[in-house]
Amino acid sequence: MQVSGSNSVSPWSLITESSATPAATPLPAATQNTEHRGETLTLSGRAENEAQRQQRVDDKYAQAVERIAEHQSAQRASIQADRSSPGNATKADTQVIGLDSLPPLEFFNEADVKAYEQTLMSELSSRGIDTTIAMDLGFDYEGRVVVKNDHPDKAAIEAVFEDDMDLRNDLVKTSNYFLFKEMYELHQQWAEKIDSGMEEELAGAWLVNAVKTAVSKNSEGVTFSESGFQDPFNKSASQSLAMKAYSLK
Repeated sequence: MQVSGSNSVSPWSLITESSATPAATPLPAATQNTEHRGETLTLSGRAENEAQRQQRVDDKYAQAVERIAEHQSAQRASIQADRSSPGNATKADTQVIGLDSLPPLEFFNEADVKAYEQTLMSELSSRGIDTTIAMDLGFDYEGRVVVKNDHPDKAAIEAVFEDDMDLRNDLVKTSNYFLFKEMYELHQQWAEKIDSGMEEELAGAWLVNAVKTAVSKNSEGVTFSESGFQDPFNKSASQSLAMKAYSLK
């Protein structure tokens, strides 16, 4: 499956450097003491094991992201087909289909989300929409953006996304950014559970359940206001989804 990003990033580099787990590195040659060769070899072995562990996490995470991307691409194709059928296509739909029916699914990184926040804020403000009131944004069964809370400018907000499919598609990418970041953290915890002695089959079952919970949470949409998008998986919440899944800690 072809996936691309505005900055040509790999799936796991969606995570900011501060939240990623740095890979261990061998000691610089200048610091190695020949009198402690055995200790140096041990450190080198640990670094190699850590690198292998991280590669395993990255590979499993990339597979999970690909499965979700494939599912979303199938949904997008179905929505495009329905909306472009005679009598259903709007002017915006016709323009999108004429330019590129199904462009490759792209990944957003943190910088992309920040840029999109500014673009969306500018468009909302230009239409006189009150951005001091938070808006809960989700999608209906036809893929259209809907406002899920009682915002006084509900109809105007929905019209913004109906008129501009780029804004709609970038909202999907923003939602995915938060989901994929959470998924990466869950895969790190999966590896930690195995390291701590949990059976791999049990850890795998925990991961499947945790990812399903995250996907379900993500389907509820995202909240946007003057301060930008709120991460639906913010760990300042009472208990993270990772801890709730199977009640395993």
